[in-house]
Amino acid sequence: MVELGVICPILRATMNIRIPASQGKGLSLGAHTLSQVQPYPLVNRLHPLDGKKTLSGSGGRIRVGELDFIKLSLNDLEDVGVSAALEDYIMVRTTQKKSRVLSRLFVVAGKLVACSSNWITLKSVDDRFSVKMLMADRSLNGSGSDMGELCASLEGQFVRVLCSAPWCLRTKNAYPEALYIEGGSREEALLDDIKGFVRVRGRLKRQISKHVITRSTRWTSR
Repeated sequence: MVELGVICPILRATMNIRIPASQGKGLSLGAHTLSQVQPYPLVNRLHPLDGKKTLSGSGGRIRVGELDFIKLSLNDLEDVGVSAALEDYIMVRTTQKKSRVLSRLFVVAGKLVACSSNWITLKSVDDRFSVKMLMADRSLNGSGSDMGELCASLEGQFVRVLCSAPWCLRTKNAYPEALYIEGGSREEALLDDIKGFVRVRGRLKRQISKHVITRSTRWTSR
């Protein structure tokens, strides 16, 4: 058996599932169809029904822009690893540890300002700060091309990045890992950042909402 970390748009959740090794052989990061499965209540796990084929599809393109339920503002990234909301975390294989660790999957947007060796640097849309990320091993990259080449072609542009970050990120001297990257526009990056800001905080108070609208007007007018 092999254990997978999956993003389930229909459930608006990230989950783990164990499937036969024969189904997981040669599997790459991408869009697949899961069938004949049911969720375990109160835990982030999917359970395949006995004797049923679970996974199908050849790993199509991930549409990162549609994953609103895991979008995060880049300004909140430093708080990812200290959350007590463990329902947001699943087991994910990491490049840094070469093993599976409790991690959170999320999508952030910003400007790709640097790409060198196995590292990228993403700057927030408001230019307040930058975040350094490690590019995942090629075996974890489902972009259809070498991750380094893809990032180099997008340097200087606004992008969306599907990332993983281990729990207690700040206390383990670990970095977020970029699993998948796609190009976008400044307006899309701004909208994603606001969606992530609102999603984490739930219903916004009126004064915060006005602040976000003011910031967005200023950003888009540059």
